[in-house]
Amino acid sequence: MSKGGNSKKAGERFYWNPFFGDSQVQLADIGTSWIRIVRKQEGYTTGFVLIKILPSPITTADGGGGMTFKADIIASLEFPRVEGAYQTISDENLKEIESAYTK
Repeated sequence: MSKGGNSKKAGERFYWNPFFGDSQVQLADIGTSWIRIVRKQEGYTTGFVLIKILPSPITTADGGGGMTFKADIIASLEFPRVEGAYQTISDENLKEIESAYTK
């Protein structure tokens, strides 16, 4: 997926790639990545998941190096219906929620 704004339907897979868009980047230069997943039903935002991907250097038995990555779910939120009606959650609301977790 690119660094911004891709849509997938339920059941479709997506993959994170630290080299997307820049195949010349070195593993040691890869920093923290964030994946933001927004669930929508009938055009309304009903859920939000924020995933943080951190690089983690590893040392092999022969003294060489490498890199692995660790993904953590930082937030997993549901916006249920209230009295039968969907809540209105704007993109700005989601940005505010995300910034509270990424500070």
